Amino acid sequence: MNKRLKSVDLVVVIILIAGFIFVLGLELILKNQSSDWAFWIPAALLAGAISLLLADWWRRRKQQKILEFSLQDTRQAGNALQRRLHGMLRLNQIWLEAQTEKELIERSLSIISEMTGAVGVSFMPFDEWGQPLNALTHGAYPAPVLKAWAEHLSEPRVRNRCRVCQKLETTVGESCPLLEAPFDQSVRIYCLPLQREAQTLAMLNIYLPPTQQLDGEMHEFLTTLLREMLSALEVIRLKTQEQAALRQLHSPQEVQSPTENYAQNLLDRLCAVFGFSAARLEIKPSLPHFRGIQLIVGRDAWIKSQAADEIMRELLNNLHPSQCELQDISTSKEMNVLALPCCLPGNVPIGAILCVNHSGQPLPEESRKLLPIIASQLAMLVESERLQQEREYRIVLQERIRLAREIHDSLAQTLAYLKLTVAQMQTQLAHGELQRLEQMIHQSHQALADAYLETRQVIDSLRLSPGEDMNLWLEPLCREFEKNSGMRVERIISAELPKIEPEIQAQLLRIVQEALSNVRKHSQASQVRIEVRNWKGMLILEISDNGVGFSAEDVPEFSRHGLRGMRERAELIGADFQVISKPQAGTTIRVHLPLKQEEAPV
Repeated sequence: MNKRLKSVDLVVVIILIAGFIFVLGLELILKNQSSDWAFWIPAALLAGAISLLLADWWRRRKQQKILEFSLQDTRQAGNALQRRLHGMLRLNQIWLEAQTEKELIERSLSIISEMTGAVGVSFMPFDEWGQPLNALTHGAYPAPVLKAWAEHLSEPRVRNRCRVCQKLETTVGESCPLLEAPFDQSVRIYCLPLQREAQTLAMLNIYLPPTQQLDGEMHEFLTTLLREMLSALEVIRLKTQEQAALRQLHSPQEVQSPTENYAQNLLDRLCAVFGFSAARLEIKPSLPHFRGIQLIVGRDAWIKSQAADEIMRELLNNLHPSQCELQDISTSKEMNVLALPCCLPGNVPIGAILCVNHSGQPLPEESRKLLPIIASQLAMLVESERLQQEREYRIVLQERIRLAREIHDSLAQTLAYLKLTVAQMQTQLAHGELQRLEQMIHQSHQALADAYLETRQVIDSLRLSPGEDMNLWLEPLCREFEKNSGMRVERIISAELPKIEPEIQAQLLRIVQEALSNVRKHSQASQVRIEVRNWKGMLILEISDNGVGFSAEDVPEFSRHGLRGMRERAELIGADFQVISKPQAGTTIRVHLPLKQEEAPV
């Protein structure tokens, strides 16, 4: 600032001296006095200096204007970048906290509207057949207007025109079904599709003021955000389906199970054959998956009385292996009460049957021998259902653990990295380090792309299900891997493979998926080979690559999780699991499944 003041003072002094000389020369001319060259030469030099100073002043002023405009553009770019970073952080937080699809979409639309400066934003989802569903809206309008707007967007004529539209942009004054109330022809519309494998899943409509446009950088940024939003929506959808399945698994069923129907019919037959007026069955629960059985047949009021409750409670609390025989609880002329423990082989009691007889006649010896056998058969049937429910519960629980591990090893670590990166970008933005900030943005974009790909693979792996033929799930799995990784997969599948149970194929499917995921992340390979063959009563499954390989002591912790998961799945189906690898010699995953074996618990 001081240098600029000194320069201005010097200019003023020179201009005053030049003006004084000019006025003096003019006065001499007017007085007809002669002046020699000694006067005019300095005057000419001063006039030239004045011209140079005026030209330099004009150039400096022009440069100052350019710098002011450049600084203004930089500030605007910095503010826009800061809005994007802030919006990205808020969107990531929303995607982690949202419990329903509607909540996630509505909160995301609010932030997208702030980031773009839009006067309104709408979101139109499509079903799996491409038919539009009910639209969601956000804008600076009263609630009745927004409701009417959503109803307008959900009309068939509007939805059908949007479904076939290929332009995806409307300038001011053009005809568009979206430009009806509450909007007029003075807004600009941009349509961004949410697509997966050439299928449009939803359409995001952004309504901008007529003087504002969506530049290329913002368009690319929003496209990336929409991909992440699509992944978050699918995660919520899968989570909702899982919660519904768990609720159905744990909640009491209004309709009786086949075992309960069988037990009900058995009690009816006992009463009819042995002359019991009522019978009551109770099987102890085995939490959390088996809720037990409680059944009553007959119209005898005593079987539901407090006395019967106390007798049954005492029986269940004092069940012992030595008490698996028929017991006489009460014998009189008016009523006989019999207790029949339900025991598994090895005299393991799991419940009891209480029978009431008002005939006053003792039970024949043959009947007393037959009743424990019937109760034992019933106990084995109930135990079979309990084991089946436990098996289903374990499968659901193991799948939840695997999914949690997948999210922790991929998506959670990427989000943690992005959180730190965004904090660094905010610091760089505050210090004006735009070049370094641009590098960090590109790195974050790549991290988001990798996270999207990993999330996509986790979701696709949950969609695949085994069938009668292994080719039905191996072929699409290989094609999807080739598309995402760029590696070629060589398939060597024997034409004479035996029929394998779906439960066993499900574990083989997860092993192949995990192996291919490790190849993509860590192997640096260019080719993968999958071979399935039948050899000496064994099913041999091999997944090999020509990558960098590894030694046992160099396996990182996150890779050990994947290897451990594959080994556990192999053990569940009674298969042998091997990992063969050397540095710079590739890796081979081999599974040996005996084909002639007793069914292993899954």
